[in-house]
Amino acid sequence: MPGIGPISALSLALTIDPGRFASGQHFVAWLGLVPKQHSTGGRQRLGGISRAGNERLRQMLVVGAMIVWAMMATGAAYRGSKTVAAPAAGAATVA
Repeated sequence: MPGIGPISALSLALTIDPGRFASGQHFVAWLGLVPKQHSTGGRQRLGGISRAGNERLRQMLVVGAMIVWAMMATGAAYRGSKTVAAPAAGAATVA
């Protein structure tokens, strides 16, 4: 999976008990990737991420997402453990 390397995957596997979370939303809330809420009188005001939970896991996932985003912006393709430049438009491919 792009953005998740062996170290991130191992950290996630060793830290998280999948049965603990009913859904992905519960997992990201535990991790601290949801906005802070300041609600009064039925009006919701959302702030920055709450930064609750495991700081190291959150940091690895955010950095991985930033790498994938940068690869998409530059047109690079992710194949296995190597990042390669996307083929030029109209370039012939050999099978």
